[in-house]
Amino acid sequence: MTHQFKSGDLALIIGSMGRRPELVGTVIVLKRRGVLMGEPFWWWMDGQMEESTAERHLMPLRDDFAPTGQKSKAVPA
Repeated sequence: MTHQFKSGDLALIIGSMGRRPELVGTVIVLKRRGVLMGEPFWWWMDGQMEESTAERHLMPLRDDFAPTGQKSKAVPA
């Protein structure tokens, strides 16, 4: 599935190739796209280091993920 990511997009890491499984669930800002071993990858900054993640392990955080686009409404307590 292609999400048509672009640099500056927010994404949630939803999978891992086993190299850094502790990053699953991390929200990142995508920096640049490339191809690694024939597969689309995105690079992002982790502190001072640049990390890479396969595009298939990313979920976009935009549009319908914003509170105004969600279908459910908060119910006052």
